[in-house]
Amino acid sequence: MAIRRSRIVVAAFCCLFAIAASATAECLWVLWGRESASEAWTPRDSFATEAKCRQGLLDLGNEVHRKARELRRPDLVRQDYFECWPDPVDPRGPKGK
Repeated sequence: MAIRRSRIVVAAFCCLFAIAASATAECLWVLWGRESASEAWTPRDSFATEAKCRQGLLDLGNEVHRKARELRRPDLVRQDYFECWPDPVDPRGPKGK
């Protein structure tokens, strides 16, 4: 009886671990931009993987690509610093109530 109970506990733990690992792997990545004057962070774009977010970050270094994106979102022109963060992370800090 004790062996069966321990097997159930181990199986439940393995299931929880598998769910947590798959949830982490599937999270979105957000490319954030920061304005130097106000230090305000704004989400610029979201990506399915960290690698794609990093590629989006590199694309911002391409002046032609960046100007084309800023034509669609003129509010992003003043941003001069960029970072990729997993979706649950918000560089603006905790939200107040």
